[in-house]
Amino acid sequence: MNLRLLLHAAAAVLLVAAAAAAARAEAPTPPDAPLAAGETVLIACKPGDHIDTSSDLVRDIYHYALYLPSDYDGHDRRYPVMFIASPAGNAEMGALAGRLVRDRWIAAMLVESRNGAADWLPNFECAWDDLAVRARVQPGMAFCTGFSGAARLCSAWPSLRAGFRGMILQSAGPWGGRGFMTRGNEDMVIYGTFGTLDFNFHHAKRMRLFLPGRVARSIEIFEGEHEWAPPPVAGRALDWVLEKALAARDYDPALADVYLWYFANRLAAWERLGSGIERHAENVALQALPALWRLAPDPERDAALAEMAASARAYEADAAFAAEHAAWRAWSEAKSRDDASRGRDLPEIAEAYAAVAAAHPGTVFGARAASRGRSVRWETGAYP
Repeated sequence: MNLRLLLHAAAAVLLVAAAAAAARAEAPTPPDAPLAAGETVLIACKPGDHIDTSSDLVRDIYHYALYLPSDYDGHDRRYPVMFIASPAGNAEMGALAGRLVRDRWIAAMLVESRNGAADWLPNFECAWDDLAVRARVQPGMAFCTGFSGAARLCSAWPSLRAGFRGMILQSAGPWGGRGFMTRGNEDMVIYGTFGTLDFNFHHAKRMRLFLPGRVARSIEIFEGEHEWAPPPVAGRALDWVLEKALAARDYDPALADVYLWYFANRLAAWERLGSGIERHAENVALQALPALWRLAPDPERDAALAEMAASARAYEADAAFAAEHAAWRAWSEAKSRDDASRGRDLPEIAEAYAAVAAAHPGTVFGARAASRGRSVRWETGAYP
């Protein structure tokens, strides 16, 4: 190497070292730094004392992008949080953005955590610990999602911290079942998404068969490759984990804020539904929820439920109600069997959905049964 090249190489090394030193010199974001509701801000945080920051593999400072709900200010209620990781780092809300923003989640998107780097562990622990003192996160209501290798990393987080309620793993299965054994995560549920041509497709079978039997789980297969789930699939995943994490559980007084949050979101979703039978089905589901919350009277909630019930009665008088209602009931029976199966009888479940679709053509829930049955059939290996 000639002298000029040697000097250029030395200068490059010095620049890299200077950049690394500058990064290590960055100070954590003060806990009382102002945060704007409805916006995303980059937070710098320092790993806990149990993390050895003298190692070249660990940074002094890590980052996460924090999103606070638009109605965060003006009250003291707590919110669930979604932790997000990307295999390339610099995670974003992605296909879940519309739902997380609309439904008023706290979102924590990890920056340094990426495939092939040791940063995933301290980046997560740093974000978790910092968020606990920076924002009004509801204890016991943490969720996580990630894609590919980041899904695997995400599945390991519950083994590090207690308080997870659900995970949405995209294009990869969990990294073992230890997180489900961690005290405080016993009720955690799991939803997996895979494209039909995903090279990790076999992970779906692992997720079905090799987790503890008590763990509620579901898989959705969509036409695609190794990729983040598209928004409709991601939205159904979010609906499912919330239903299993809240509506299907006994009332817990400590989660009062989240029950109200969940009810308000579902009421808003009911108002957006386009068909009468969907509004009727949602009305039936929501009318069952207030029994969980009657310890805390809520006139606004009760008025909304009364309005929903009146709307449902008006729809029942419609001449087309009988056919749509029969399809909904048949769909509900197939879905209950699907949710309880743990993947042991997928061919039979696929046939059950197909039978609903065949018996109720042209109905909303007949079409929904056809879509779900196709996913279950693809999960068995009967590709399109």
